[in-house]
Amino acid sequence: MKVSKHFINFNKQFIFGEVGSMISAPVAGYIASTFFSSPDVGMRIYDQIKVEKVSKKQFLQDAAYLYPIASLLIFTIYYPSLFFLSRYFISHGYTAIGYVIGSQIVSYAIFLSSLNLYRYLLLKFTGRNL
Repeated sequence: MKVSKHFINFNKQFIFGEVGSMISAPVAGYIASTFFSSPDVGMRIYDQIKVEKVSKKQFLQDAAYLYPIASLLIFTIYYPSLFFLSRYFISHGYTAIGYVIGSQIVSYAIFLSSLNLYRYLLLKFTGRNL
């Protein structure tokens, strides 16, 4: 898959949300995890409507393909890997900041990779580009 501007725009919304979570996690981990996906929606709407000039109907159709799968991946991949990695880091004596940031980075990389795999498969089999 060629790295294009569209690819970067798609991923920056999730990276933006995760960076915000990583910065606030040591101070307020519970609050960061509660609002984890909120910045994603705002960035996606801005990117698609302002930058790409996508209609509201097209945006809603894209959302119908993206958000159910993203939610499923969060609950089946992101949260379990976050739990098991945090447990691993705690049991091996990492500091609070070390295990929070380390588990966030690894878990989010796995989640983002699986979301991009979904995008690739969707494009390959249906021709739909999110």
